[in-house]
Amino acid sequence: MLLGVALAAGFTTWRAFQSIGQVEFNVPEARSVLAEMSVEEREETARLFTEEEAARLAEELAATEEAILLEQLALAEAEGRVIEEVVVPYTNPAAVSPPLPDGMFDAYLLIGADESGRLADAIILVLEPTDGSATFMVSLPRDLYIPNPCAGRYSRINANLGGCRGVAGGTTLLSWAVETYTGIKVDHFALVNFAGFAAVVDAVGGVPLCFDYPTRDDKSGLNVAAGCQTADGATALAWVRSRRTEQLVDDVWVSLGASDFTRQRREQDLLFLVASRLNSFSSLGSFQAVVDSVAGSVRLDSAMSFAGAVGLAWEHRGLTASQVTRLSIPVENYRTGSGALVLVPTRSFNAVLSAAYPPAAR
Repeated sequence: MLLGVALAAGFTTWRAFQSIGQVEFNVPEARSVLAEMSVEEREETARLFTEEEAARLAEELAATEEAILLEQLALAEAEGRVIEEVVVPYTNPAAVSPPLPDGMFDAYLLIGADESGRLADAIILVLEPTDGSATFMVSLPRDLYIPNPCAGRYSRINANLGGCRGVAGGTTLLSWAVETYTGIKVDHFALVNFAGFAAVVDAVGGVPLCFDYPTRDDKSGLNVAAGCQTADGATALAWVRSRRTEQLVDDVWVSLGASDFTRQRREQDLLFLVASRLNSFSSLGSFQAVVDSVAGSVRLDSAMSFAGAVGLAWEHRGLTASQVTRLSIPVENYRTGSGALVLVPTRSFNAVLSAAYPPAAR
């Protein structure tokens, strides 16, 4: 009887994972395709990417970013800070890192896609040293300005999720760009949209969030009372995405704003909150509801097996921030010729990583 129940639960979970989409993931093949193109073909590919990137950027600015961009520029001017313009042709030695040995890390790329599915709203790289050292986690700002393999020039990193026509899909192109910037080969990735993100939170029974004052953001949909509460998926998503955070202090709504770095910290914190909630599941079978809830919203790389995905999630349940070294990328504000506000790295990723993990120094 017990064996039958266990097998039934296992089959249901397996079936749910079978419905999780898998995406072809092959950076070496994409490199080869691009290298074999004629000069004219590469120029046409770069032109198409540039046009599509401009369309995606315009769509993003119109939807969420234009007012924020103007606010940032006005604030910089008021503070006497000059946001320099990127001069073309542009190069930045800090935007590239030397390649590290393939076996030094197990590298996982976690990608949160926006509503369009063509821009990355959250990009988190998790590095597990194979020598048993503590795990590293770093959020790559979506406005990070680094070399783009498809366009043959620099672009915002989040634009890579749009893919390179005839060369690479979005997840492959983004992984390729991350590899160029960090020097680390991405082994696996998980791509989740906003609906999937909220579904995961709901499946684990919500996550604990605390606020000193009533907090809102009309744009993201955040509206919570003061105090601690168990937030559902929609509330957690609104909190993570909030850029115009306001709190009611002494009967006055005070704007707190929220930089990309604040959002990155929230994204990471939420991962730890979800991991802690997984401890409430007594067995892998009871983990089934989480699997069922994300099946339609998550895409995994084609090299990630069902057993590997389940085992990895289960292995990291209860992971806390104290067990992970969180890295931060030093950047400066710049504005491109097209008017986009970007972030340029001021130190290479290898320099940042090797300061915390000396074996990576190159």
